[in-house]
Amino acid sequence: MVPVLTTPYALEFLDLAMRSEFHDVQLDEIKITGGSALVGNSLKGLKFRGDIGVIVIGIVRANGEMVFNPSADFVFGESDTMIGIGSREQFDKLRRKL
Repeated sequence: MVPVLTTPYALEFLDLAMRSEFHDVQLDEIKITGGSALVGNSLKGLKFRGDIGVIVIGIVRANGEMVFNPSADFVFGESDTMIGIGSREQFDKLRRKL
């Protein structure tokens, strides 16, 4: 409960961004499969932020390890789950890249 009390603006921003009809923002997750173009590639190499636009906020590794705010050098592995924030269009673009 402490984070709720100490980060009211961050929580309000996230709440408004996710609920507002004026923003096309969503929190989504994508499971990385064995045949994915992401496996073995880094966020930097894939130009995630510049070309795709999705902000990657976390990765759940196949072994359950959670990586918060992964660096640009983070390399995707098979069966990782990527958690990100972006527009529906950005996530569609990412899914086509898979």
